Amino acid sequence: MRINPYKISAHLVLLIYTLFTLIPLLYILAFSIKGPVESATNPGFLVQNPVPENYISVWAEFPQRQGIPPLWNFMRNSLIVVGPSVLLILFLSSLGAYSFSRYHYRGKEALFFSVIAGLMVPPIATVIPVFILNKAYGLFNTYLAVIGPYTALNLPIGVLIIKAYLESLPTEIEEAARLDGASEFRIFYKIVMPLARPALATVAIFSFLNVWNEFLFAVVFLQDTEIQTLPLAVQAYSRNMQIADWGKIFAVLNIMSLPVIIVFLVLQKQFIKGLTGGAVKG
Repeated sequence: MRINPYKISAHLVLLIYTLFTLIPLLYILAFSIKGPVESATNPGFLVQNPVPENYISVWAEFPQRQGIPPLWNFMRNSLIVVGPSVLLILFLSSLGAYSFSRYHYRGKEALFFSVIAGLMVPPIATVIPVFILNKAYGLFNTYLAVIGPYTALNLPIGVLIIKAYLESLPTEIEEAARLDGASEFRIFYKIVMPLARPALATVAIFSFLNVWNEFLFAVVFLQDTEIQTLPLAVQAYSRNMQIADWGKIFAVLNIMSLPVIIVFLVLQKQFIKGLTGGAVKG
């Protein structure tokens, strides 16, 4: 058997990179089962006295802390915000990508670049304008106050990914459907979207990750604790601690990361296809 040194080197580099990406995850996992004393005196990965009860106590202690709702309440709010946001991102970005990839009309290039220009706008630069709009339309301190901005901020990357993938697909099936009398919406819904599932899965994962972990807009526009999302739970929990219990704080962070991991595991095959599908046309 002939040994390929280039292949071995590539696998070695990937292995080292994987180990480096796992270090933060292992660090958080190790700290989440440490007690308050050990988390302050033992900053390493090895845990001398594991306290897995941290995960149980964060669920039990949240309702007992003054002014803080249960942890599941924060998680429910995050799901209420993430669900509509991701669905709107998928729907609007797929419509825009279909238009940009299949139709030819005056000003299409300028319109496309104006959409993609949204990638260059930092979210923090939009906080004040969005704040003014939310106040003007009475949306401040409601779920809609963040669902709208989340959708708008994630549309550019969604349009870009889906457009690139659609351009790699042949158009013969769509043309045959038009000859058979199918409407444009039927072609879009019944033919194009099923073929674009890898791109849609990719956008869904990116959007879910961005919205689930978003902190800035949530902390500005969701002042009522009852409607605050999960990233704000960590802030609320640590703010009411007399002594920082890092084990419980990291336990909350691990609980917060579980839905993201589940979504990725469910959509990982489509995600990989979506990332590579637009690389080659035809």
